[in-house]
Amino acid sequence: MGSRTLAERMVTKLDWGKIVYPELKKEDLPPLPVLAQDFSSKVSFLEDKKSNTISVSAETADPKLSAFLTNEFIKELIVYMNENTLSSAKRNRIFIEEQLERNRVDLLNSGKELTQFYASNRISNVTPTVDVDVSIPAKNEKSSLEKKLEVVGEKIQRAKIVKGVPQQIYLEYVTLQRGLLREVNALLSQQYEMAKIDETKEDVSFQVIDWARVPLIRH
Repeated sequence: MGSRTLAERMVTKLDWGKIVYPELKKEDLPPLPVLAQDFSSKVSFLEDKKSNTISVSAETADPKLSAFLTNEFIKELIVYMNENTLSSAKRNRIFIEEQLERNRVDLLNSGKELTQFYASNRISNVTPTVDVDVSIPAKNEKSSLEKKLEVVGEKIQRAKIVKGVPQQIYLEYVTLQRGLLREVNALLSQQYEMAKIDETKEDVSFQVIDWARVPLIRH
């Protein structure tokens, strides 16, 4: 809560320099670290371990500004924690997102390959023949999702070039490969939506018991 990064975010969000130094031009304002330190000096925290609560308060010459700073700080704290906390659900969502993006590229490339094949060849069961590269990129470390995809992935062999394949057979191979990629894409899309839901459930948050009010009496 007392991090320099959070203070600097608040300085930028609230344009703190203009609040503290309204008479100065933007180019004459103190640098960001100085403004962040000044902002931090206005905000304080009090932890009550017995009730498991933390009180946030701000002290300025203007009561309205004090209440405003306190509430805005809490709002930014919630955003900051959710953006910077890498939960297991978030890691899983990022992984699936990367896999889905790669699979979509492969799916588009397979469509391009089919189009090029139809444009440049006459289909024959005997001749001519083509050399087919059936290699796929090496897999990364296995995850629970990859285990589900192995059933599909094992159908595609690694690092082989088959020579002299009749064009009709090659066409069937490319079509089958495209079908497998579609199957993987459907599975990844489903897993991605579930991962986003799980990530939402794991968002780091806390309950605000009382928002700050403008004090009626100067202490």
